[in-house]
Amino acid sequence: DLGDTTLASAYGIFARENKGHNITNNTINIMGTAATSDYHYGIFFNSVTNSSIISNNITTSAEDSSAGIYLRSSNYSIISGNIINATGTDDFNYGIVLINSAWFNNVTYNNITTSANQFGVGLFLNKASNNTLSDNIITSTDVDNDGWGIVLYDDTDNNTISNSKFITGGVDSYGVALQGAADNYFINVNISA
Repeated sequence: DLGDTTLASAYGIFARENKGHNITNNTINIMGTAATSDYHYGIFFNSVTNSSIISNNITTSAEDSSAGIYLRSSNYSIISGNIINATGTDDFNYGIVLINSAWFNNVTYNNITTSANQFGVGLFLNKASNNTLSDNIITSTDVDNDGWGIVLYDDTDNNTISNSKFITGGVDSYGVALQGAADNYFINVNISA
């Protein structure tokens, strides 16, 4: 528990270019109150493989951007049973991010809440393919602009999203948003926008 921080960037758990991590049953709070408190991440993997993030309680908050779990170029991992609350006073707060060749990950049974002045996003995939996302509950709200349940963006292909619920609110809200993505499968998805 890092508590309150005014650092420009802060990470609860950071791993890079390795494998085989098991992150289970932790409480991670990355909270920011100052105007400089941008880019706060609960768990950040960069080029990590064959790992698991299971049954953690993660809270992030920042002036600008925060994310509960962020996988960059990370493959063959399990993200399951986590409770994530990502909030902020400005823009871009994410529950779970899979980005830049994050492939063959299983994202299941997570309960995610996000809120922001603009762009509260539950699940964000960018250049992330062949992932399985199932049995997740996403609530994303926004004060001034967009609340997004799940975004599949830019070469995000062949993912399966199933048995999940997306609840979004805001001036404009989207349960599912697709741009530059192909051949993704949505099965038994419940959307309230």
